[in-house]
Amino acid sequence: MTHISQNSASDHGTSNDVTLDLVNRHSHTGNLFRISAVILSILFVLGIAGFVLRITTDGTSNNDKWGYYAAVFAFILTTAQGAPMVAIAPRIVKAHWRRSTSRAAELWALSGFITTLVFVPLIFVLPGLEDGRRSFWFYHEGEVARYIPHYVGALSVVAMALAGLFLLWVSSLPDLAYI
Repeated sequence: MTHISQNSASDHGTSNDVTLDLVNRHSHTGNLFRISAVILSILFVLGIAGFVLRITTDGTSNNDKWGYYAAVFAFILTTAQGAPMVAIAPRIVKAHWRRSTSRAAELWALSGFITTLVFVPLIFVLPGLEDGRRSFWFYHEGEVARYIPHYVGALSVVAMALAGLFLLWVSSLPDLAYI
């Protein structure tokens, strides 16, 4: 009885065949990707439409209706905006182990613009410090402007968005040089 090996050299293609097979598998997108992209795009457009409707119909006068948007802003800010900072620190020290982690973290670099757009109406909804309520801002009357938390918050959100954009630009320089 003859035994035919399942791993014989004749079953494998050349290195060019393997390369072409891998490129063909990853260069074409399937129907599942297209369907998922269309569904997620529709949901994104519906979310933007709901956000615009909230601004145009209610404005910023009713604080209770903005609670959901404030929670979404806080979630995106704490999860997605922290990821680019994970990519920036190892890049500063020129660590080579960072490459896989940085690529994943750089995917979230554009999320700063979404948080900035959501934060703009929230600035007008949040109350100032003029009513004397307790806050993290310790001050004596007249020493700190009543809207200083708004200014500092807006400055930090915009700075994080710009840092994410700068990170995206710096990380894409080698790819742009190849083009």
